[in-house]
Amino acid sequence: MKHIVKSLLACIALTMGVPAISAQVQITKVDKIQPNEGIFMDMAVSAAKTSVADNGLPCGAVVILNGAWRSTGIPSNEISAEQTAINKSRAKSLANASIFTMVQPTAAACKAILESGAPAVYFAIPANVAIAAGIYPASAYEGAPALPKLIQLDFADADAVVNGWKAKK
Repeated sequence: MKHIVKSLLACIALTMGVPAISAQVQITKVDKIQPNEGIFMDMAVSAAKTSVADNGLPCGAVVILNGAWRSTGIPSNEISAEQTAINKSRAKSLANASIFTMVQPTAAACKAILESGAPAVYFAIPANVAIAAGIYPASAYEGAPALPKLIQLDFADADAVVNGWKAKK
């Protein structure tokens, strides 16, 4: 009876396309890379570069949920990169998420981040640099609610994007 059950399970597995013998997979260097803050910030900077290429602001954001990429956002109309990324995530709660953004979030972005429940925000370009570069006016930061965890990361690629960007006149 025991052999009949094993044979039956093997037949079912084969008809469902499940290989009866597992293949050995070679692990590469890329498979060994652990996602980290630098990789996530690089994703936000890449989004900002895309925005600049589309004649937009040098802003980009990514939502990282449970340690994995969930969504990317760039500014669109009057919506910030952070708000776009949050909306695209389609998650009811971002309580286990981190948001990586090129530029320190504005007051409107901070409000959206708080509403999403994301406990941590990492950024590369502080508000004073964004204001001096003409990315956002000082008024965009007025009345910004405090975020639970707001961390600035030193990221040279972000500086290069802002320095190469020219404000529309």
